[in-house]
Amino acid sequence: MRKVSFDFAEIGLLFKRRFKFNFFSEDFDNQWKLKEREVDTSSITISGTGIFIDELRLHPILTLMETYTYNPHLGMTSSSDPRDYVQKFIYDHIGRLVAIKNNDDDIVQYYQA
Repeated sequence: MRKVSFDFAEIGLLFKRRFKFNFFSEDFDNQWKLKEREVDTSSITISGTGIFIDELRLHPILTLMETYTYNPHLGMTSSSDPRDYVQKFIYDHIGRLVAIKNNDDDIVQYYQA
């Protein structure tokens, strides 16, 4: 069993308030699903066997958060907006943007090179 713990004091969140805690987790059916929780504690523990977690986000309730990932050779590779809507940016072999995909991996915009 794998266990991961987060102590808010270690990351500078010493004040008492409610937080939105969300992350993508791969379930036993190999599908990534968004998990969301509201917490008002000073630490969080995620435990289980065979659990994979991606993009853990923690922020105060009533605030908005955007997340971006970058490849230094290409540019932005994904973005997540405050609604947890993910966009993936696909590049060709010479680094040109060719497509944008949504949460379901559907191409929502295609750029012809």
